[in-house]
Amino acid sequence: MWRLEAILLCLSAFVPAFSAPAAQRDKAERAARPLAAPAEARAEMARYSLKAYENVDEKNPLKAMLFTPKPVGMSALPMVVYIPGNGELGDVERQFRQKAIFARVTSSAFQEKYPCYLLALSPPKTATTILGGMPGHPTALQKAIREFVLDVCRLQKRPRVDLSRLYLTGFSYGGIGAYALGQHFPADFAAVVPIAALPPLPEYFSKEHPGNWWHFHNEGDYSRHGIASASYSACMRVPHLAARTLDD
Repeated sequence: MWRLEAILLCLSAFVPAFSAPAAQRDKAERAARPLAAPAEARAEMARYSLKAYENVDEKNPLKAMLFTPKPVGMSALPMVVYIPGNGELGDVERQFRQKAIFARVTSSAFQEKYPCYLLALSPPKTATTILGGMPGHPTALQKAIREFVLDVCRLQKRPRVDLSRLYLTGFSYGGIGAYALGQHFPADFAAVVPIAALPPLPEYFSKEHPGNWWHFHNEGDYSRHGIASASYSACMRVPHLAARTLDD
């Protein structure tokens, strides 16, 4: 059972402790465009006040659902970027197999305390993994996801998205994707929160860009793979890695 408290912890620290603010980015060719809500998802999207987007990359098709917070007197607000588990890949309506992220983050109670955007990504079903490439050598899919996220951010005007406060999280398959994206593009994310994801190899983390990591897991997440929770914690004790491992 994964824990949305991870998002609460990230959002409570509005000023990143370990990551430098994202640099000002030049306006690039549009990678995202609005998408009409699929008939199968309209009711749920209306319930959580979501709108859909898709990218224009035919080789790496991506979709996403966006929750927009109400302006609260701030010129820009943070965004939580969420990558779902393997069972929710593909069309946006599959995301509603796991509704906890939407129910929690879009709720009035959460937004009153932590006003923020929520962008729930839908990688293509053919993407069996988001892993690949050693640090500094991202795959075409990883590049497409990054550009898609940043372009959705650029399209938001009221309120604007604070690009220095992008918080990346993911569950299971999505947690592994969060590891990969957070390592390839450390300057883009104020914090990375992989949840219930298999541990990476220590050498996958860069000494130059250690990042700000929060790892949520429990024994059941790994025992079926023959990996003990203690082994996972040991994997995270890399001298140059700024990581917090939270056992549940």
